[in-house]
Amino acid sequence: MKFKVKTVKTIPQGFIGMNYKAARSHNIKYKYPKTTILLKRGLSPRIREHTLRHEKIELELMKMGIPYHTAHGYALKHERDKFK
Repeated sequence: MKFKVKTVKTIPQGFIGMNYKAARSHNIKYKYPKTTILLKRGLSPRIREHTLRHEKIELELMKMGIPYHTAHGYALKHERDKFK
């Protein structure tokens, strides 16, 4: 799936990245298309890359029916393995 990235000033609850399924899991109103991933403005290029990859992995897993916390944990593990 192709994603659009939107940079925003803030994301509720202090997140630096968000996809629509994670927003739903946290009861956060998400007014963007399902193909849009939000990233907080001002992230360094390295953190931006990590966060975008995390959100994509998390979203794809959740679309397959995996619960948020499991998908989030897997995305975090992928980050640690990929970006050592």
